[in-house]
Amino acid sequence: MEMLYHGSIAKDIKVMKPISKFHDNPEKTVVYLTQSKLYSLFYIWDEKKTNSKCKHVTCWCKNGIVYYEEQYSNQLQKLYDGVSGYIYSFKKDSSFYQAKSEHIWVSDTTVRVTGHEKVIDVYNLLLDYEKNGKLVIYRFEDLYPKQKEIVINKVADWILMKDMLNVECEEARFIKKNNQLAWERALELSKIL
Repeated sequence: MEMLYHGSIAKDIKVMKPISKFHDNPEKTVVYLTQSKLYSLFYIWDEKKTNSKCKHVTCWCKNGIVYYEEQYSNQLQKLYDGVSGYIYSFKKDSSFYQAKSEHIWVSDTTVRVTGHEKVIDVYNLLLDYEKNGKLVIYRFEDLYPKQKEIVINKVADWILMKDMLNVECEEARFIKKNNQLAWERALELSKIL
């Protein structure tokens, strides 16, 4: 039977309730799951370490490979080094349906956990996946200057699109603290728009 996965810092989860806003339809709440155990690692989010409830997950799946894009220096290490948590598994059944994104599945009903495994250090496990060719990490420091500019501009455009310069929110605080280059670029752009 095919399994689905969910990463969490929370211990002893027995059931998951649909409490996350569905990206495909924000009026609906769902449980998010994935076919990729590796992808689920990025959702083991330590709010104390990051000082943010807002998960800043910059990865995607394509053809069975997970790709992670750093948007600022040492992003992956800063967010996941020393973080521990759990990967919860679920037997895929008719209560789950696929979202628009590859490898993302959702349920709008409460789902029962069928198994779990402890993850001691998310960052080290991600590096193991990278060594095995299952994870490609685009490290910000390894990008050419032009590529860095593209990433900075992409995040600055997101800041402007979401009006984060004028609206106080968790995501804005996170980006302002961690991605100062993009925040400053957004401030510059806001003056000429």
